[in-house]
Amino acid sequence: MPESIPVSYFQNLSDDTRLVEVLETLKSALKARPHGLDEQSDALIDHLSSIITNQTLDNLNAETITEIGELGSHLLEKLYFESLTNVDHRRMYDFLALAFAYWIVRNEGSINQLEFFVVALAHTANIVHDKTSLESLYEVATFIVYATNDELKSESEGSDLDDPWKVLIMNYSIIATRTHTPELMESAYKILIQYFPEDAPGFFRKAMSEMDRLNYPQYVCNVVKRYYARYQK
Repeated sequence: MPESIPVSYFQNLSDDTRLVEVLETLKSALKARPHGLDEQSDALIDHLSSIITNQTLDNLNAETITEIGELGSHLLEKLYFESLTNVDHRRMYDFLALAFAYWIVRNEGSINQLEFFVVALAHTANIVHDKTSLESLYEVATFIVYATNDELKSESEGSDLDDPWKVLIMNYSIIATRTHTPELMESAYKILIQYFPEDAPGFFRKAMSEMDRLNYPQYVCNVVKRYYARYQK
């Protein structure tokens, strides 16, 4: 994948053929390592590829899709540590995580293990800059937000800065701000306020400090300024 990711990156997330292709590319890359590919990861990749290739969604209910999503999360957990030391593997990891999250949501499953999808979203947000791609990434983030299991949301520790649900909502609001699209900002900010009202003032205070530094358009500044004024204690 290129360093600057085009919007086609996100359009391909909904393509099952592309998802299987990434799984197979990843499998080949992992096999080429000096220590090869462990049996568990090999079996997981084959199992996921088979499900996605041969799926008949009429026979897969939401609960089954969710269980398949958990299998994918186990694979992502194993691949995450590999991705820390290999840039190419990290890009494959990021694509696989976001594409797999997209697949779960499209097929009406829920996300029960959030952490590794959140990591991929954050990685990708750091290298996406154009408005069209940011808006597409916002859409992917929206899918993840709404597909997250309600128990994860209710169990979230607002005081834990590394809590995956909190990190997701904070990044969701940041991505929305970076789109420069007021409607998306309003939508993300409402979710931030709903779930983390104690953190909203600090978020808007920091966002205000970024407006001048990053030369945001005035109409974007106006949205942030309105929320800043409303939620300062």
